[in-house]
Amino acid sequence: VKRNMNDFLIFDNTLTSGDIENAEYNNIDFQKEGAVFTRDSNKPTYIKIPFSNLDFKQSFNASFTFNTTFDDGRNPQSLITFTYKYTTGSRAPLYIFTPGNKISGTYGEQLLWKEKYKKENGRSKMYFDSFKIKKDTDYFVSVNFDGKILDIYLNSELYASFNELTPHDLKSQNLIIGSMLRDEKSSAHFQGTIYGLKIFNQSLEESEIVTLFNSQPSFFEY
Repeated sequence: VKRNMNDFLIFDNTLTSGDIENAEYNNIDFQKEGAVFTRDSNKPTYIKIPFSNLDFKQSFNASFTFNTTFDDGRNPQSLITFTYKYTTGSRAPLYIFTPGNKISGTYGEQLLWKEKYKKENGRSKMYFDSFKIKKDTDYFVSVNFDGKILDIYLNSELYASFNELTPHDLKSQNLIIGSMLRDEKSSAHFQGTIYGLKIFNQSLEESEIVTLFNSQPSFFEY
């Protein structure tokens, strides 16, 4: 029997209007293509959503589409961050961002772009082998965790896979889109457009990720 993804969909928003209950929208412009973010340290743009109903020890999936207009790889951009009181770029329930114009992240205190996920070990072969994203290009990202392995899919194809992760007990309080936010100070600002965010409390099968990718609006040309 084919399962229905909607049975474990816990968050779904197109990000084309400010209609998320209790969310904070900071300097966001909305277009049919999604929420538009600008990289301005004096006027940071982000969306802050109260979010605490995901167990990061268990399987999950988070999927969205983005297009950046900024390509200085020395300055990473935040895509999505599940945060709690003490979140940083190297400690977070889940942080997906663009170090060196590549898609990577942080899971607990495990840095996905570092060898054996540890800060002191330098960048990993997985990181160096991952291709760089380009500006002014649409990308569909699907982050899939089955309880042991975290896979990042780009345009429905496997981009990077991280095994031997240690499940952690960090709980999120908020979901931040477009910035790293701590103590009301923001950094690693995203510049461009983010469309749609779906969060599932189970990992998805590859065929389901393909279905999500194929359901992206027609104004995105891959």
